[in-house]
Amino acid sequence: MQNKTWTDAALLEHLQKAVYLELWTIPLYLTAAYSLQVPGTNAQLPPQQVTVRGKKNPKGYSPKFTGEWAPRYDRFPSWIAVNKPVKLGPVNPEQMSLLAAIETPEPKSDGAPNGPQDAYDSIGQFYKAIEQGINQRWNELYQPDADHRQKSEFANPQYESDDYTRFSSTIGGDSRTALKQANEVLQAIVGQGEGNLGPVIDSELRPEDANDLEDQFSHFARFRMVQAMLKFGGPLKTYPTTESSGLAAAQQQLTTGLTSLLTALEKGYAGDDELDLGSMWALPKQIVSVWSAGGVPQF
Repeated sequence: MQNKTWTDAALLEHLQKAVYLELWTIPLYLTAAYSLQVPGTNAQLPPQQVTVRGKKNPKGYSPKFTGEWAPRYDRFPSWIAVNKPVKLGPVNPEQMSLLAAIETPEPKSDGAPNGPQDAYDSIGQFYKAIEQGINQRWNELYQPDADHRQKSEFANPQYESDDYTRFSSTIGGDSRTALKQANEVLQAIVGQGEGNLGPVIDSELRPEDANDLEDQFSHFARFRMVQAMLKFGGPLKTYPTTESSGLAAAQQQLTTGLTSLLTALEKGYAGDDELDLGSMWALPKQIVSVWSAGGVPQF
């Protein structure tokens, strides 16, 4: 790869791309997951909303979720050089192949990043580059006194049933401590999915419940397990795609819901408004409503 120099602007752009990338995966996964007709995934039994604390953060750099940074589902993000068709769909062999491709472990042939690149061979390589950029530009960018959104919303969670991981969900303190926390977060992203070279998540990077067998396996390993189930056990029960009269209205509700969520995220993280996640918790019901009306949810 071409040797380039990390700048503050290049690192901030890569972090924005990481926000897009992670947001991009969520509707792909949710659309497939809620296509399954299993107990607990119908429109009457969506996941329960958890209230988070609301507190404005000061003005400063904040991620974008709308406009050019709203997710689109006709291709991989342009900075990930994976040549595979992208579409939203149910749990079937073709869709699970796509989801597994997103989480495919970084090829061993990938070289170390040489500064920021226009495109990367894999998502794992992309995160390696971000790690390099953070370590090189940390001293110039880190603001220890910033009371950012991540601190105000997720510091010291008081919800007893929440499944928090062993690494810190916030970044703060002196520069050395904060850099260590930032690198642990990156390692968790890579270790749980994109870039993990094995099927098992390191115990330090997964939820604390050691008895939860499911959470021990990487995202890639889980998708491969579903692929095996489809191959050897036959198709899983999904909603039929026979359009009904209520499809247009159901899809419009989903479209409006996603727009509301993206707007809320952008305003919330910019400090322009309280972080309202109500539209996020409404998405499962809206997705299932489209499936049950005989359509494939579109985002």
